[in-house]
Amino acid sequence: MRKPAKGFTLIELMTVILIVGILFAIGVPAYRDFVIRAQRAEAKTTLLRVQAEQEKFYMQNNTYTTDVNNPPPAGLGIPASENVYYNIAIVAGAGGLTVGYTVSAVPAPGSPQLSDDDCALFSVTQSGVRYAESQAAVDETQTCW
Repeated sequence: MRKPAKGFTLIELMTVILIVGILFAIGVPAYRDFVIRAQRAEAKTTLLRVQAEQEKFYMQNNTYTTDVNNPPPAGLGIPASENVYYNIAIVAGAGGLTVGYTVSAVPAPGSPQLSDDDCALFSVTQSGVRYAESQAAVDETQTCW
């Protein structure tokens, strides 16, 4: 009497490899998009923190500052985050720093956020006006904020 062979046939093995390949092809891009969207929160949180610190700075000095990292009284004293996905920059408003400012976040060099085509720039003004744009310079405020 003959014993049945144990193991997998080539057809069964190829079927499993095909299924794993399809799952991988769908899962990896979806995961990358999820991570990029999640890391946008760092930019938005930092911008709102800078905005709050700017108001505190203004109350003490009667002017805004463009210095994010240096400690008060020269700057806002906001350290760079552990995961530097964005560079933060403050630009004086049309009437100078006594009137207003715009703080912006753009992806840092070497950051995975450079591949974020939809939300390449975030900004907020002293009056709370939020703006976001894509890499193609299209207004994406509703989508990104």
